[in-house]
Amino acid sequence: LPCLANVLRIAARYGNLTLLQEGYGIDLSAAIAFSRKHYSENPAFYPRDAVDALSEEQKQDAMLLQQAFTIIQFKLEAAVIQRHPEFNMHDRLLLHLIDANRRTIHMDEDYPLINACFQTVDSKEPYRLTTDEEAVINDLMTQFHASLRLKQHLHFLAEKGTLFHLSNGNLLFHGCIPCQENGAFLPFTFGEKSYQGKELLLFFQKCMTQSLAAPHIQDDLATDMIWYLWCGEGSSLFGKKAMKTFERYFIADPATHHEQKNAYYTLREEENFCCQLLEAFGLAATGHIINGHTPVKVRKGETPIKANGRLLVIDGGLSRSYQSVTGIAGYTLLANSFGMTLAAHQSFTNRQKAIEERIDIVSQKRLVVRQSERILVAQTDIGAQLQKESTDLLTKLKQQHHQP
Repeated sequence: LPCLANVLRIAARYGNLTLLQEGYGIDLSAAIAFSRKHYSENPAFYPRDAVDALSEEQKQDAMLLQQAFTIIQFKLEAAVIQRHPEFNMHDRLLLHLIDANRRTIHMDEDYPLINACFQTVDSKEPYRLTTDEEAVINDLMTQFHASLRLKQHLHFLAEKGTLFHLSNGNLLFHGCIPCQENGAFLPFTFGEKSYQGKELLLFFQKCMTQSLAAPHIQDDLATDMIWYLWCGEGSSLFGKKAMKTFERYFIADPATHHEQKNAYYTLREEENFCCQLLEAFGLAATGHIINGHTPVKVRKGETPIKANGRLLVIDGGLSRSYQSVTGIAGYTLLANSFGMTLAAHQSFTNRQKAIEERIDIVSQKRLVVRQSERILVAQTDIGAQLQKESTDLLTKLKQQHHQP
C-alpha cells in the first residue's frame, strides 16, 4: 500500500498522471474528488518538470492529489515501520511530532512547518487513515490489481529482471552494494538471518518474486520489503541513510533535507575496492563494474569513469528533472569485440520541436576500454553456452551411436 501511495504522489509531482490513466487504465476520479474535498491551494505542490503540457485543471488536480497522497503515504508507511522493527526506521515516524497549534515539528529541535496540509491528520491518532482515505486507497488497489497491462509489465520485470547481472566477466547493478566505511559489506538482519553483499541482493530478489506471486497479500515481509527497497538504509537500490520526503516538503531548513549516502559511493572511487567487489561476486578482478542509477554531475566536473577505469557509471539521465543537475541526458554503454564506449547524450526537448527545428539527439562517444586483442564469441557468456549445448549434443549422439 505505501508503494501505491508513492506512485500516485510522484506521478502527481511530475505531472505524469496521464501515464496511470491512459497507460494503465486507472480511473482517478474518486481520488480527485477526495483531494478536491479535503485539500486547497498550496503552491509548493504544483507539478514540476511535466513531460507534456498540462491544462490549468490538470495542474490544479495534480497539486491537490500530491498533497493527499503525501499524507496517505506517511500514514501507510508508519504501519510497515511498526510491523518491522528490524527495518530500523522509527525515525521516519514524524506525524506524531507535529504541534498543529504552533505549526511546528519537534525532532532534534523545533522547526517551523511550511506548506502544511495536515487536514486529515488526527493529533490523537496521527497514523490512522480516515474513512475517505481508506476508501480511496482500496479503490486504487483494486484497479491496480485489475490492470492487465500493469500485470504484463510486472510479470516481464519479474521474469527478465534481476538486482544484479553478470555478463562477460562484468558486474552490472543498479544503485549500490551497501558497505561500511572500511569497505566491508554492511550486514542487515531480516527475520532471523543476516544478509550482506551478494546474499543481500539475492534475498531482496527472492522477496520480490514471492510478493508478485501473491499480489493480494499486502502485509507480509516479502511485500513490505518492496517498499523497503525504495527507501530503506539496507536497500541496494536506495543507497542512503534515510529518505527525507517529509523534510523536503514541510521544513525550510536545507540542513534537514540532506540524505547521507552509503559509504559505497566514496569507496567506488578506489580500484582496490572495485576489484574486491568483483571477486565477491565470483568474477575476476580484471572485469568491470557497470553502475546504474546514480546521476553523474557532469556540469560540476564529475566523470562517469572511476577507479582507474574499473567502474563505469551509466545513469540513464532521461528524467528531465535530473538534467539541470547533470548537464546532460545520461549515458549509454556500448560494448563490442573491440572494447567499451560511453556515449553521453544531450538533452532532448520534445518531439514537436525536434521535427520543426530538425534537431536530432546528439551523442558524444568516448572509448573507455580497449581490448589488446579482439574478444571472440567463444570467450563470451553466449559462446560458453553455445559450447555447452554443442558438447551436450555430441554426447547424446555418441550415446545413441553406441546403443544396440
